[in-house]
Amino acid sequence: MSQNIQDESSFFDQLAVQKFEYSALKKKCFEKLLFELSKSISSKQKINIIDLGCGTGNFTSKLLSLNGQIYGCDISKKSIKIANELYPKINFSIQNIEKLSFEDNYFDIVIFSGVLHHFDDLSPPLIEAKRILKKDGTLFAYDPNLHNPFFWLLRRKNSMFYSNEGVTKNEEPLTKNKIIKAMQLQKFKNIQVYGLSSMPFESVGSSKLSYFIPLYNFIDYLLNIVPYVRNILGSFLITKGSK
Repeated sequence: MSQNIQDESSFFDQLAVQKFEYSALKKKCFEKLLFELSKSISSKQKINIIDLGCGTGNFTSKLLSLNGQIYGCDISKKSIKIANELYPKINFSIQNIEKLSFEDNYFDIVIFSGVLHHFDDLSPPLIEAKRILKKDGTLFAYDPNLHNPFFWLLRRKNSMFYSNEGVTKNEEPLTKNKIIKAMQLQKFKNIQVYGLSSMPFESVGSSKLSYFIPLYNFIDYLLNIVPYVRNILGSFLITKGSK
């Protein structure tokens, strides 16, 4: 089943109108994600990088520190309008990441910014990512981890404590196994999927859940201390692979 484009676009258009440069995560999280990405970048030559599901450009803007030509895509017209105003040096465009306008083998790095978990079937976005990646190019993604205690209780659709406030109808946290199997199906190489914590939230789209943010952030910090625990229960899953 593919993403419901209309639902996704309407949801994030409304969010852009309400909160302008919106982000659920604190800004320091994007520095941490950039560090995780940088571990997989060895080339000092100028490279082409695309951020899919870029929203208003919070993470995309961090990519300007890399030696590259930066692109950002999102299905939300209003998010892209704001991104263009904030970061004119980046090439932003409104696109469906299941059917992108870019030519084959164009990008050295393709990033999914917290967007894969919006797909029940990961194949369509991964197929398109592989198409636009150069040979040996890098795929990088980050998504909420279904095995994290908070996401398991509050964002798993069959949980009795599930809350749909602040999320779209399409999204649900992912598991390592689901990501790995989808990556293997598309024949990506050098696949890595691991947990990451100490990724504090700035806000959530629910007034009730907002009260739990300090507790969540504290426990998320504790989960990051022990590598084994972080890898299994970390709040976000980092995905890496190459073409």
